[in-house]
Amino acid sequence: MYRNYTFLGRDEELKDIHKALHPRTAALEDESRNEVRGNAVKDELTKYEAQLQKVSTTPSNHIRSPACCIIQGLGGIGKTQTALEYSFTSETNYDAISWVRSELESTLGPTYALIAKELGLTKDLGGHDGQNQGQTIDRARHWLSTTNDFTTINLKNLDRDRGSDLIFKYLKRKPNSLEEEEYARKIADLLGGLPLALATIGGYISQTEDTVSGFFESLKTSSNAWEASAIGPAKQYEKTLSTVFELALREIPEDARSLLNILAFLNPDQIPESLFLNELGRSSFPFLSTKAK
Repeated sequence: MYRNYTFLGRDEELKDIHKALHPRTAALEDESRNEVRGNAVKDELTKYEAQLQKVSTTPSNHIRSPACCIIQGLGGIGKTQTALEYSFTSETNYDAISWVRSELESTLGPTYALIAKELGLTKDLGGHDGQNQGQTIDRARHWLSTTNDFTTINLKNLDRDRGSDLIFKYLKRKPNSLEEEEYARKIADLLGGLPLALATIGGYISQTEDTVSGFFESLKTSSNAWEASAIGPAKQYEKTLSTVFELALREIPEDARSLLNILAFLNPDQIPESLFLNELGRSSFPFLSTKAK
């Protein structure tokens, strides 16, 4: 997995995840911040680093059962991206970080087997890996499920200011004016601050070189048809994404839409972007373009 450098916000949620999964380190970090105020920074940081070293080298007679942090929220609200950002920002606090892809059952077994080896759960198993794969997977699943230490983090949609910031982060620039910034806020309002929709819009505006105000007018016109019929948060969410993708798909050629329909049936993780990017400007895929038409 690659880090998402367009990730924005969720500072408090990331702190809550850290407290849930690594309470000792989080407590030391809070204590260090408090002690540094009014004291010599260098001395306090040295003391803090020594405390962390002591924690990380404390011997243990058994593998501690895992703490479990559940990130909850609507689809598209940023659960995966928040977990990914935490794994990168806190990787030095852990001996190993495993990313389990659960879309396909065929990918779970090998990943569980790798987790078991990293945790040292297979040291007493003899023979070749293939002979003991069933036991290895069972031990990993048992370790991951053996805990009473649960914490739930509920993600909320972005407010209009954060939503505007996310759009301009994808545009890789700051607002040209207060008026343009307000149009971005209005887009965030229309979409309820749903991060996936806002990220999609930011990328679309960037690729098509549309204006923020122009896209707002298009979105407003398209959304009028479903605003009155949307019922409940989940229904509103579905309509929001449908409208965003409808606007994007409307701009691409028919051949490109046909190709997308075919790719929708395949595993996206096994389709490298380079397959298409390398064909830009060539006759094999004449409809490929970095800009919508």
